[in-house]
Amino acid sequence: MSSKKIILFPVILSSYIHLFGCATIVSGTTQNIAVSSNPTGATIVVEPGQYQNTFTPASMELERDGGPYRVTISHEGYEPYKVTLKTSTNGWLWGNLLLGGLIGIIVDSSTGAGTKLSPEEIKANLIKVRVDSESSHNNHKESFTADSTLLSQIRAD
Repeated sequence: MSSKKIILFPVILSSYIHLFGCATIVSGTTQNIAVSSNPTGATIVVEPGQYQNTFTPASMELERDGGPYRVTISHEGYEPYKVTLKTSTNGWLWGNLLLGGLIGIIVDSSTGAGTKLSPEEIKANLIKVRVDSESSHNNHKESFTADSTLLSQIRAD
């Protein structure tokens, strides 16, 4: 066997393996997740992940095989909004049955392209933190009682 054939064979085999993963070709190994909130300007934290101080609205590029991801959207004066991005099978993985065969399935599974994240879009309608009116009423009542006691002491003098 000539040295050209020895060198060429691994290159062709490697190209064949990388080219015949349907999900890898069509979807890639990352997925963009759109995040919006009402009000805008909320902080996005993704665990695990590199998004720690991102603000809405945003588009996050996440590794498909890195999930599930826990996403927390928070804004001062509002309750945090939490959602989990779950992983499931990417439909393009089944395209390998027609085009890529077993090699395509192996490629897609090993690159992470064989999975998808959902939901693909997060719309957080943040809820204002409720001030407990009874607690607020009790604070005013205690203040009024203290003021009345002080006024009584002044009148007694």
